[in-house]
Amino acid sequence: MPPTSENPWQVKSLKPKLKLFSAPLRPADIVASLCEITTTRQNLVEDVNYRKTVPNHFVVELAEENYQRNYRQIENQVCQQWRERLLTHLTNTNSRQGRQEYRFAGPVLVELRPASDLTADQARIYFRLEANSLQPPGPKILSACLETTKGDRRWPLREGIMTLGREAFSDIVLDLPLVQEKKLVSGQHAYLRCLNGEYRLFDGTPRGQASTNGTFVNALRVPAPGILLKANFKDLFEDYEIEGGIRIPTSFNGAEYFLVYKNKKKRIDKQYAVYRRALRFPGEARISTPIQPRSENTTFLALTQWRYPLSIFTSLRATATYRMDNTTQLATDTISLKTPSLRENRLGLRLEYVFDNTYDVTLNMKDGIRYKVFAEVVKRFDVELGDQPDFSFAEGFMGVVGLDARYYQRLLKHSVLAVRLAGATSFGSERILYYVGGVDSWLFPRFDSNIPAPTTGNFAYQAVAPNLRGFQMNIRNGSSYLLTNAELRMAPFRYLSKNLKSNFLRNFQVVGFFDVGTAWQGKTPFTDENPLNTKIIPDPLPAGSPIFVKVKYFRDPIVFGYG
Repeated sequence: MPPTSENPWQVKSLKPKLKLFSAPLRPADIVASLCEITTTRQNLVEDVNYRKTVPNHFVVELAEENYQRNYRQIENQVCQQWRERLLTHLTNTNSRQGRQEYRFAGPVLVELRPASDLTADQARIYFRLEANSLQPPGPKILSACLETTKGDRRWPLREGIMTLGREAFSDIVLDLPLVQEKKLVSGQHAYLRCLNGEYRLFDGTPRGQASTNGTFVNALRVPAPGILLKANFKDLFEDYEIEGGIRIPTSFNGAEYFLVYKNKKKRIDKQYAVYRRALRFPGEARISTPIQPRSENTTFLALTQWRYPLSIFTSLRATATYRMDNTTQLATDTISLKTPSLRENRLGLRLEYVFDNTYDVTLNMKDGIRYKVFAEVVKRFDVELGDQPDFSFAEGFMGVVGLDARYYQRLLKHSVLAVRLAGATSFGSERILYYVGGVDSWLFPRFDSNIPAPTTGNFAYQAVAPNLRGFQMNIRNGSSYLLTNAELRMAPFRYLSKNLKSNFLRNFQVVGFFDVGTAWQGKTPFTDENPLNTKIIPDPLPAGSPIFVKVKYFRDPIVFGYG
């Protein structure tokens, strides 16, 4: 298949990083690279609504010997499995984004063939968007529309799912000035689903998070308030400790369980913990079904931590983690019963150096300095259990480095100046999207939907980086963040009386603060890659207009608040 001038092939070569440990490439190694190709920015085409069209035709070349020995007998089966994994990967990516952001240029086609110039540990992947796929046909437009009660606005409806909200990336944008100013609806407030030619309206996002007018983190809602019940057991010398608990949210959906065991008898402290959460929501059917599908997302986490003291103040800590995220479409009919589950497995290793010479002056007041420097690496893998067990690591990794330093200085007798410096950055084929703004354990969290999330980078996780008081969550976001907090903590009633019998008055504190920080995407906070420097303005007049204005202007990435 020689490339053409109208639609040339692009090429990705797979070679071992370490020749010493090279081995023949297996199907799991190939599919990881195929999935990476679909979400790499230079391989796709993006329209004015930030919707991305990705390659849909792939040709995989393998060494002659590897092809004849491991692939030729099952070539059709392997190509079909690769095709299914590509479809599943794009479904998962769209689910994390909360909208149909990625789409294939057309039907997915995967071919396999041998090549004489490759060795067993090498492969070559040709890929492209098929001819006439730069403007692929969208979902079928039906002879139906959504109209306001006054009849002054009208939106044509199509098959599948259409989202409603005040943000420009929604299919139906509710952009009235009052709605935008008062934020009367969420960024993604509701969605329409076409089932058997009939449209039904559902609250929240296609993933099932309820609409709460802006408490979303990139279309994923901040966990609802709940009740935490836990019990703790220790032996007489506190060498062994067992702690278990359950957290029940007020929505009664997404209960969390955890169990922790600590062994502190010898010099090396050991800790083992397990955690589980199950969350149910209306799902998006991957196979056509007349019944509204429901899905269950289960997260299981297991970790072990070893702490080795270097001195009375310093220690080294190593933590190994295993995380499994499993999404299952609950059986409501024969079709959903046969729908396979989507599972992601990851292993992580975290190393920390910790220094701590602080001591407690009183409740929430310390004196001294403590800091930790950490590095973490996370690797995704695939495992198959059955007649032919298989285990293989996916290509790429996620790395994180960061620090957290705190200094406490006593002022006068009953006051403390606390200063904190914290930051982290993630890198690799998968990253963490950090949201700056708000405070930790915010009782009524608010999310700023005016700051768009980065459109580049494959974000596996999201995290809120506190504290930046005076702002909503997402005042800045990116794969890196840096924060500085300064607090003056005073116990005023202790200055008035030396013998306070009331614990409330004795521990009552007045806190003044100054917070400054930023989060960014790219090398520095001042790079053009930061999404906060881009604003998408839809056409306010004609309904359903495809015209958008993309404005680029610089906004100071550093924000601060005090009080």
